[in-house]
Amino acid sequence: MDDLFFSVPSEDRYDPILEAYAVESSSLDAPVTAERNPVADPYLDVVREFGVDPTSSGWLLDSGWQYMPEQDRDGFVAAILEVFPDQVAALQTVYMNAFERLGDPEGLAFWTLNMVFAQTNDPFAVLNTVINASPEYVGLLKTALGDQPALTGLNTGQALEAHIRTLDAATQQDFFGRLLDHVYDNVLGRATDASGKAYWTAELAKGNVSLPAILGALISAAGPEDHALLVQKSEIASAAITALVNRDVITTQDIAKLGADKVTTALKNMQERLSSYDTSEVVALEADRDILIAQLLQEIGLA
Repeated sequence: MDDLFFSVPSEDRYDPILEAYAVESSSLDAPVTAERNPVADPYLDVVREFGVDPTSSGWLLDSGWQYMPEQDRDGFVAAILEVFPDQVAALQTVYMNAFERLGDPEGLAFWTLNMVFAQTNDPFAVLNTVINASPEYVGLLKTALGDQPALTGLNTGQALEAHIRTLDAATQQDFFGRLLDHVYDNVLGRATDASGKAYWTAELAKGNVSLPAILGALISAAGPEDHALLVQKSEIASAAITALVNRDVITTQDIAKLGADKVTTALKNMQERLSSYDTSEVVALEADRDILIAQLLQEIGLA
């Protein structure tokens, strides 16, 4: 495995300063274009042959990722995003709806390898525990419930749900109803229907289901119109991440150079804009694709 981090031939080295991207207008109305970043090219065959094997991908996750030189990490991340588009798209949908932001390139690549290692196409199989323990996710739930003092010491999604089940029936219905409204609005851009709200509220109160499980059900069992909306949002999000990769914003280190808080805020803002579209606005969403991506790049300082 020592030959994993091979030297990239000098003619293939990517220099973000010397690389000439297509000249772009700063106008939000202009198409968001850039030459494809060639940083992935020397790594594509390696990822196809090495990354698809569960044992090898597991080694990479356990050891290689931590010690990988930055140049190799850039190349591997970009290559993974190209080689496993279906897993990346599924993960992006989870990021958008559990964390209410677009997934960054390195995060998407890392969890894609986790899916390969686990031999699953279901992102919740590798992310369910992570979601429940994420301060980001728990903070969003607390905000949806009005940041009530009684919730302050609860640090996981499971703990928050368990606490609500200790309250009186009316308060349970109110709190779980608010959380369901929040999930429906973020995923589907609309309020919870009465029958769905009654069903899921009862299931949550009994402890038969968790909020991440409901989130997964809404995504996987979406009807034709909802599915079309989710696919459209995912495609635009993927195009936005490709735009970042094309501008050499690939790893956590790259993001830190631009300002992690600024980039995270921009990724959240884009998801907020995407979540505002409902099933009646799929055509409008597609028409706004370039504007939405340009807004993201502008907020990060790349346009």
